[in-house]
Amino acid sequence: MFNRSNFKKLAAFLETVDDDQFNMNVFFRDYDIVENDYLVEGKTTCGTVACAAGWGPAAGILAADNCQYWGDYICDMFLDGEGLSSGLDLNPVYRWVFSEAWSVADNSPKGAAARIRWMLAGKPIDLPIHNETVEKYMKG
Repeated sequence: MFNRSNFKKLAAFLETVDDDQFNMNVFFRDYDIVENDYLVEGKTTCGTVACAAGWGPAAGILAADNCQYWGDYICDMFLDGEGLSSGLDLNPVYRWVFSEAWSVADNSPKGAAARIRWMLAGKPIDLPIHNETVEKYMKG
């Protein structure tokens, strides 16, 4: 299960993000978004770089009051609370949209938006993370 509405918002926002402000390579799963990260308020005036999940608050997908870490944020706002108990990396939606492995095959905000739209259209998300897969979802 996943939150279709939040994924639609995120995909639309990612299409407006410049490539140089996006990077799927580093994910601060246990980084405290309340104390250390201004993105929780959607402030991006410094030209920060973020991954797909990191741009969520700027897209208007704000963390719940009890949400403290990025892993919690992804589970709560995108995965309908699923993932942390079994491990995020085992969740197929997490792997398809948020995995840092995409930094090698497609490290772009437009590509992340295309992956989200592909998933929302009901297309398979159990595809390997490599260039042939990128060609498929970029064509739609």
